[in-house]
Amino acid sequence: IYTDYYHPRSVIDDGHTSRNWLKGFIPNFQYKIPENWRVCGESLYAAHAIKYDNLTSFFYAFSIWNDNNMCISWDAFVSLCEDYGVHYVPVLYRGVFDYGKIKNIYENLDFDKQEGVVCRIVDEFHYDDFQKYVAKAVRPNHVQATDEHWKKTWKPNKLEK
Repeated sequence: IYTDYYHPRSVIDDGHTSRNWLKGFIPNFQYKIPENWRVCGESLYAAHAIKYDNLTSFFYAFSIWNDNNMCISWDAFVSLCEDYGVHYVPVLYRGVFDYGKIKNIYENLDFDKQEGVVCRIVDEFHYDDFQKYVAKAVRPNHVQATDEHWKKTWKPNKLEK
């Protein structure tokens, strides 16, 4: 999401109706984004691999990038998300990297409700260093091939009650 436009993971927006919620939400904070910065996140209005029924928002930010293509620090990210009124991904652990702790968190996820975990450093880093400072582990068989694309039979996720 940029100051003047947004796009899904692909830079092509096919106008799918599942994106209407996000299109209505973005103007609430888009004007606050500095020029040439971008907010990256996950639109969760439409159910894909997991049907969520207890979301606090249909959009969760996971990074903000400045005009120098730097992912801003986690603390600056949290501060901007709060200023923008944007939810961000839940923090499951914050601390010195500890493989055992992270493995334990992953192994205790409820894979019917959580896709996996992402680890990143708390400091800012350049886009070119993304592979050094970000790691992701998803549930077994997370993406399964089917003959039917989710857009054909999509259903909305639900917010917590």
